[in-house]
Amino acid sequence: MHWYHHALTFVYAAITYSEHQAWARWSLALNLTVHTIMYFYFGVRALKIQTPRPVAKFITTIQIVQFVISCYIFADLVVIKTYNQIPDCAVSWNVLSIGGLMYLSYLYLFAEFFYNAYIKKRSPTKSTKSQ
Repeated sequence: MHWYHHALTFVYAAITYSEHQAWARWSLALNLTVHTIMYFYFGVRALKIQTPRPVAKFITTIQIVQFVISCYIFADLVVIKTYNQIPDCAVSWNVLSIGGLMYLSYLYLFAEFFYNAYIKKRSPTKSTKSQ
């Protein structure tokens, strides 16, 4: 998931960079905020400092919130573009379609990870079954 997320984001940024999308500033600010928190946490963990389990859950939650907001932005842009609400809206259909699918895939993957890591009941391990 980590490699998919960063590789696809890099490809998307390379494809859309030349269009200088105004909405991308919001997306970048949100992404930088989430990544600052996330990589600070990774740094703390790399130093072998124990953190409460809810911290990891919180980080996954803010990543999911980031993707929900991004999907909303893309849905709003589709409406604006479709109904010509802003006649000189410069966002292209390529940016909308590729970006929309990208953010939907991120939302799905991170939500699935959250479910498997924090909600799904774990089956007992072999050692607890024999007791």
